Amino acid sequence: MENLSNSLSKTMLLYNPLSRHGLAAQLVPQVRNVLQQILPGSTDITLIDITASDFATRFEQACTEGPPPKLIVLMGGDGTVHSMTNFFMSRDNSALPPILILGLGTGNDIAKSLKLPVLTAKLSPPCFRHLDLSAPPRFMDVVRLNEKTVFVDMCSLGLEAKILAVREQILTLLHKYLGRHVRWIPRYPVYAVATAIGLLSFRPFACHLSVDGESPVSIRAINILIKNVPVHAGEFIPSPVASAFDGKLDLIICTSRLQFIRSYLASWRFLPQRLRESCIVPKVRQIRTLRWHSDGPPVPMQLDGELTDPSSAIQLDVIPATLPVVTGEKT
Repeated sequence: MENLSNSLSKTMLLYNPLSRHGLAAQLVPQVRNVLQQILPGSTDITLIDITASDFATRFEQACTEGPPPKLIVLMGGDGTVHSMTNFFMSRDNSALPPILILGLGTGNDIAKSLKLPVLTAKLSPPCFRHLDLSAPPRFMDVVRLNEKTVFVDMCSLGLEAKILAVREQILTLLHKYLGRHVRWIPRYPVYAVATAIGLLSFRPFACHLSVDGESPVSIRAINILIKNVPVHAGEFIPSPVASAFDGKLDLIICTSRLQFIRSYLASWRFLPQRLRESCIVPKVRQIRTLRWHSDGPPVPMQLDGELTDPSSAIQLDVIPATLPVVTGEKT
């Protein structure tokens, strides 16, 4: 790939104006200015709101009218990366330029895992100084779900999705009474309350699981987590060997509430190492395919940090080396 910092003539800046309660829309001019400083050849920066009704049309126009873009900058959280990856995969992405993800969500698992900037209210070129824009992009794995959608970060079934659903219910209730002032309420206390409610109310579920073509096994689980990147829920690293570039997924099954709590404690990066090592955690297994179905009612599920419909059966397959991304990692 050409040296982006010297030869870039066209950059596409895709942003989700709703990210971080509207902060993304406010930061667009600042991000544009920073890009013009770190990419001196980039005089043509096309801004596109991904929530606009004519987004697909504007994206195609930007790709086909004039020189093709040599970089896509994507501003948003993991949910934004999820939706845009599915959009890219739905079209001919053979000529897709490198993608620079700027984290602007709640957890920002993908941006943090790729050592990319997580944006704050004040921006400056130094926060981008570790990016080597002269290096070729790395091709990131994505995961196909039920042959109709893909995810980039994670899929979880069970308690985690239940907790997320409770959190959304709490925030909806707070918004009803506080209106736009709900944005000032710290998210971690809300998440702590949702976690307590989820732990008390959710029950383990019976299911059947098959990985990498092996014979199915019957288990009872309270949570099944499948990771494609190392960072989870913003502040946890449940699998130290996880990589988005190895063609493998990391499977973590918790069979009880206590094991679920221990797995989080052991992977919280702020916990003292001695205490982390004392936690008995579920074994991490690296896999390439997974087939799962429930014996009972549909189980709560989330993809890339966003709730989706509860599921009774899923089929996961890694699609290796698919998404060209700029990273802050040294190759």
